[in-house]
Amino acid sequence: MSMLEIENLDARYGDFQALFGISLNVRRGETIALVGANGAGKTTLLRAIAGLGQYHAGVLRLNGRDIGSASPQELARMGISMVPEGRRLFTGMSVAENLMIGADLGRGGHWVRDAVFDLFPEIAVMAHRPAGLLSGGQQQMVSLGRALMTNPDLLLVDEVSLGLAPVVVDRVYAALAQLKERKTTLVVVEQDIRRALDVSDRFYCMLSGRVALAGASAPAAFDAVSRAYFGEAA
Repeated sequence: MSMLEIENLDARYGDFQALFGISLNVRRGETIALVGANGAGKTTLLRAIAGLGQYHAGVLRLNGRDIGSASPQELARMGISMVPEGRRLFTGMSVAENLMIGADLGRGGHWVRDAVFDLFPEIAVMAHRPAGLLSGGQQQMVSLGRALMTNPDLLLVDEVSLGLAPVVVDRVYAALAQLKERKTTLVVVEQDIRRALDVSDRFYCMLSGRVALAGASAPAAFDAVSRAYFGEAA
C-alpha cells in the first residue's frame, strides 16, 4: 500500500483553476520528484498535501486514512512536514529557536538538534545567531532542519535550490541524497530536470495544473521529460 495516495485532486484560487484531476502515489522510502515550470501547480499540490492550501475535489490519503479535513498541525503530528519555498524562517529568532519550532510541532524521534547539526555542521556553530544574519544557503539548511525536527514520515521539499549559488545547491542536494539513503520518504519540487531525475526514484512532470508525464527517474528519461515540461508532443 502507498504511504500517500492522491486521487483526482482539483484546486482553485477564486475563478482560476490551478489543479485538474491530479492523481499520484508515493510509496514508503522512495523519493518522488515533481518537475515543471513556474505556474505548473507544483507548489499548490504540495501545499494541499501539507494542509496549507485548500482543494475543491478529490481525495488525499496518508497510510490509507483520509486526511482531507486535517489541519497542518494535525498533519505534522501524523508525520507530514514541509520545507517551504523561500525558507520562511523567523529571522529575529536564533537558529536553535527556529529548529525547536519543528520539535514543538511534531513528534519525538531521531531528529533532534544534534542530529540536524550532524547533517549540517555549517550551522552548528551558528546555533545562537539570529537566522536573519545567515546566508541564503545557511537559512535553507535551517529550514530543512526545522522540518526534519518534526520527525516526519513524509518530507515535502519545495524549490530548495531557488536563489542559491550552484555550490550551495550541491551541498543541500547532498543532504537530500543522505536522507534518501536513510529511506526517508521525500517529495521534491524542482525546476531543474537533471537534478530532479538524479535525486529521485520516480517523477511526475506537471504542466498547466495537470500531470503531463510520469515514470521512473533515469538519465534516459531526460529528453521525454524536457518535452513534457514545455508541452511539446512526444
